[in-house]
Amino acid sequence: SPGRGRQDGPGEGAGGGIAAGGVGGPGPVPVVGGAVFLAAEVEEPPAAAAPILPRYPEVMKQAGITGKVVMQFVVNVDGHVEATSFKIISSTNKAFEEPAREAILKALFKPGKSRGQPVRVLVQQSMSFNLS
Repeated sequence: SPGRGRQDGPGEGAGGGIAAGGVGGPGPVPVVGGAVFLAAEVEEPPAAAAPILPRYPEVMKQAGITGKVVMQFVVNVDGHVEATSFKIISSTNKAFEEPAREAILKALFKPGKSRGQPVRVLVQQSMSFNLS
């Protein structure tokens, strides 16, 4: 169905590398700016340039509820997350999903590198919401 494209093949990463659009998104990640690599395929995977601090939903904070969101997204050669690539893999509570998305889309990363050159990298990352 549109917006849930999936491509496995040359230039999209080995072993089932996936370039997928977010739900309701424009479909497969365009290969503008080069192929998408898996984090395991690059010498230097992307790393957050600064701590990523999501907004803690007030209702969840007041109720003392903690949580975790696992996300998948592409970090481009400039260190920004490609919004159309963002996908929630799992979450302990829907209330944490939008704050996690907001925080990741605002975050700046040191881009992943392959053979010394910045490349687009598909990243899977978890974000915890703790009351400490």
